[in-house]
Amino acid sequence: MIKRFTIHTAIRLTFTIVSVLITTAATGQPEFFLRPVVGIGFPISTVTESNSDIIKKNVSNGDANFGIYLQTVFKDQSSLSIGFLRRSLGYGFSVILDREFRRISTMYPLNSFIVNYNYPLFRVRFAELKRKKSKLEELGVIEEQYYYLAIFDVEAIIGLNFNRIQDRELESFERSLGPLEYRQESTLINQNNFSIPMGLRLQFLTFNKRRLQFDVIYNLGLSELVKIDISLNTVNKTDVQSFSIVSKGSELEIHFGYPIGLKKQG
Repeated sequence: MIKRFTIHTAIRLTFTIVSVLITTAATGQPEFFLRPVVGIGFPISTVTESNSDIIKKNVSNGDANFGIYLQTVFKDQSSLSIGFLRRSLGYGFSVILDREFRRISTMYPLNSFIVNYNYPLFRVRFAELKRKKSKLEELGVIEEQYYYLAIFDVEAIIGLNFNRIQDRELESFERSLGPLEYRQESTLINQNNFSIPMGLRLQFLTFNKRRLQFDVIYNLGLSELVKIDISLNTVNKTDVQSFSIVSKGSELEIHFGYPIGLKKQG
């Protein structure tokens, strides 16, 4: 019942926001963009119940992110976006074998339906370019023009994600790691949860037109999704190292996007 309610709530919320964006865009006041996004995410998990002394835990392990957003930019240059992002949850750790670290990781596909609000903080003009004034500028007919190597707005990002694990059946397996036997058992705690993305965007501009976007986001999961129990045994079973990892879908994300204009300001 809770899962069903959660899914239906997220769907209603998405359709409501889409309706609002379409209605406001029809008034001719905001700008309307389609924004494809690609990047990389580094899932963050919590290690619990550990008795292992040969493990370097929570080693960063990246996975590709990609998605698409519908973005509305208002007169004050704040914006509201809704969209879909394919990302991952999982873990990474290293085992000390023969005085060397051997990395192990597992990733599970995570689909995120996202609502983000962006607010501009300040504008950066980097490296003014030297040039000769035009005749009109010298005569005062037009204002003197200034050009820069790069101009970008720094924007704050805050939002809400509805996340859903794509696969109900999670991977459990055994394999050999030299003198050790590795065993992993994954348990699905919840298939859905919510998370809060928070971060900063660099919105690059060319003649006041939005171009490349660079986002750094920390996505904070609000409830547990997956528990992974891991054990490392010697071949003769005399020494057992074990620990558990819990993932809420939290992730550090680096994204690149490019807004494609659909409707200009009236």
